[in-house]
Amino acid sequence: MRPLRFVKKEIFLKREPLNPNIEPLNPNVAPLILEIAPFILNIAPFILEIAPFILNVAPLILEIAPFILKVAPFILNIAPLILEIAPFKRIHLS
Repeated sequence: MRPLRFVKKEIFLKREPLNPNIEPLNPNVAPLILEIAPFILNIAPFILEIAPFILNVAPLILEIAPFILKVAPFILNIAPLILEIAPFKRIHLS
């Protein structure tokens, strides 16, 4: 009779996943997940706090997005010119 640990391993390998479309998680990923989890738990309250604001601003962002997409090529075209002129312009705050 074989030792029990080999029998368990065989049973585990023969088991089919609940959802055949999902790949089994690589065992090397588990330590990484455990390392990141405390960070995620620390920022979760902050994310929950700003979520309502993001949901309120999202429609506005979607409204101005087409305008931004129209203006972006122009800004990208003049950016090198601005960067060329910028060193020669001095701003005096006094």
